Amino acid sequence: MSSSAPEALRGFEIDHEDVPERMDCAWIQRPDLPAWATSAEWGADDPMALLAAGPVAIGSALARLVEMGEMSLDRSVRELSALIRDWLESDLGQHDFLDFHLGLRPRDGRRPLAFTAKIAERNALVLALSREAPYASMTATAAAKALRASCARYASGQWLRDREERTARPQGEAETWFQVMKLDLHHAMPAVDLLAARIRLDRAEAEPQASFSF
Repeated sequence: MSSSAPEALRGFEIDHEDVPERMDCAWIQRPDLPAWATSAEWGADDPMALLAAGPVAIGSALARLVEMGEMSLDRSVRELSALIRDWLESDLGQHDFLDFHLGLRPRDGRRPLAFTAKIAERNALVLALSREAPYASMTATAAAKALRASCARYASGQWLRDREERTARPQGEAETWFQVMKLDLHHAMPAVDLLAARIRLDRAEAEPQASFSF
């Protein structure tokens, strides 16, 4: 019989004195909530209708989302809610865009989230390909070099045609390179040593862990 640690129990005790005050900005709308609802109704949600309702409706919904977030078990969610509350109550885009205010586009030289997300997507695509033949049987360094070479061949040849094609996506390995190139990164692939290190880590994490029986 194998043993595993029991899942930790979670609880949340709330003192009313710790609950943030409800946002009282005059522009915030608070529609009546239904006395009873089920998740089956979520399928009728229409985000585009909210968008069409305009800035006040959207901002009001964001304010109510903040109030829910301030009660979260997750500390980072509460902290983020506090940042959004500050922006809603004091700025509303008059001096600072929300993505700057929240640090999604840092002013201190760190990479913006949009760029980091592209890098993460690129890495996931390339690592997935590294697990397939012929790369899976190569050393990490050899696989990194071969993957970079394959991407370079695609970028200088088939990509020039595929990017203009509107009816079908390439298949096989070319599909990975098509998705990588569409990210429009300045450097489509990581350097050999960095990619090799990522492949080694990925392979180490994939190795089966020892199991203990009693």
